[in-house]
Amino acid sequence: MAKDLPEKQRQTILCEITTRERYNKVRDEFVEYLKEKGCDDVEVAKKLRGEIMVKMAELKKISAYGKLNEAKEFIHQVIDSGEKLIVFVIHHVIVDELKKEFPKAVTVTGRDNTDQKQASIDGFQNNPEVKLIICNIKAAGVGITLTASSRVAFIEYPWTYSDCVQCEDRAYMSGQKNNV
Repeated sequence: MAKDLPEKQRQTILCEITTRERYNKVRDEFVEYLKEKGCDDVEVAKKLRGEIMVKMAELKKISAYGKLNEAKEFIHQVIDSGEKLIVFVIHHVIVDELKKEFPKAVTVTGRDNTDQKQASIDGFQNNPEVKLIICNIKAAGVGITLTASSRVAFIEYPWTYSDCVQCEDRAYMSGQKNNV
């Protein structure tokens, strides 16, 4: 099937995060914390891994907040040009911030029930007025079709590359006529 589809094209937009000072502070505290732990003990190492994940998630959230101004500008450019756009994020707070800026957007997140998710997907796929769908990577990364758009944006990246590819493939499937 993939050989019959137009090729994917990836573009990375680098942006200076507006939360740089806060991000650097948390990052520096994180590095200091790791240095203090000098963990040879197996039990301490197990606990440390859990704390590392929490701290890394907080850094990801701070980074996402810092990208929001440029992300909103990019989203406006795409939808104001008449194109539809699929935006993937991790954190619900980022979904909430985007919904404030784009109240007509539909969502597919873990907070939406099955009927709400399907109504959002159907609206995005079939209603030319619905230009933006905001998706949580876990809730919308597999099993749905969003071929109404060939544009996919990530404000936050998933932990694994394969999750990223799965999200992209919501638009890159049978029925897609354009490069994704």
